[in-house]
Amino acid sequence: MHKIDVVAMRIRTLKVMESCMIKAKSLDPTLEVEAISNAPNILNRSPHPTLDGKNPFEAWCSRELVVSHLRVFNFLAWANLSSKSCKALAPRPCTFISYEDNVKAYRLMDP
Repeated sequence: MHKIDVVAMRIRTLKVMESCMIKAKSLDPTLEVEAISNAPNILNRSPHPTLDGKNPFEAWCSRELVVSHLRVFNFLAWANLSSKSCKALAPRPCTFISYEDNVKAYRLMDP
């Protein structure tokens, strides 16, 4: 199999995952960019048949991957947003849309 075929198959897999996330939650298609950026996080932490059922992290580091931080796309989350009228933090309901790159944080959408 050529490298181009492997890349095309990976892109197709990500697009299928994105469309499943959007359709499963009956979401606005404008969130497809967030869904497709969320798909590699799931794919890279999933078992792979060529790695004897291990995920890429387990194969590379020889230790088990912790996945307790993973969240369901479009789940209800509470964010502590600072209020303009007072100095205290005011928790507000938001929607989880993705993981922030290179930090331990979630990307939330405030409706």
